[in-house]
Amino acid sequence: MTDYRAYIVGQDGHFLNVVELDLCDEAAIQAAKRYAVGHSVELWSGTRFIRLLHHEPDRPSLTATG
Repeated sequence: MTDYRAYIVGQDGHFLNVVELDLCDEAAIQAAKRYAVGHSVELWSGTRFIRLLHHEPDRPSLTATG
């Protein structure tokens, strides 16, 4: 298991929030997709960039807290 951070990105490119995830690689990507609603999400593991998840406008929004 690895520590990940999913950064919720606003339309202006600034981070709106961050969600910490303690999962394996594929599970962290799947979990981060839940937050890619209305906003893009950058998934990082420390200084290692994992993936940019583009927002999915057709799903209901989840509020990221934490």
